[in-house]
Amino acid sequence: MTVFIRVQRVGRGQIVSAPLSLEGVPATAGELICACVDACVHEQRVRVEAGYRPLTPEELAGCAKIGKIAFNFDYNGKKADLDSAKDTAMQAYRDGLFRVFLNGVELTDEDTPVHLSEGDELTFIRLVMLAGRLW
Repeated sequence: MTVFIRVQRVGRGQIVSAPLSLEGVPATAGELICACVDACVHEQRVRVEAGYRPLTPEELAGCAKIGKIAFNFDYNGKKADLDSAKDTAMQAYRDGLFRVFLNGVELTDEDTPVHLSEGDELTFIRLVMLAGRLW
């Protein structure tokens, strides 16, 4: 199943939707977050295995359009641990570090049932804590 994902930080202007292929159909918000983590970890592992490759002119033009040239190259060379990534994502969701919206409706709890269909739009908003001096 393909959904469109939008990742944004509060205060950022431009939002771009990108397709994300999910395995199966998640029934709850927690399963949806884990399915997104699965897809992202899979993409990271493919990038690590592929190694460095030069950007095509189309990719370079797309990067220039958004104002950041990135090679999608993992300089660390380590593959992400899927279980650890899922645990981290679920803990961050429970701690309120990001919010998830499905077609503009917030998923408030990890047990919230979701009715996902092809082409739905997911929005992840990372909440940035305002930090000051700790003393």
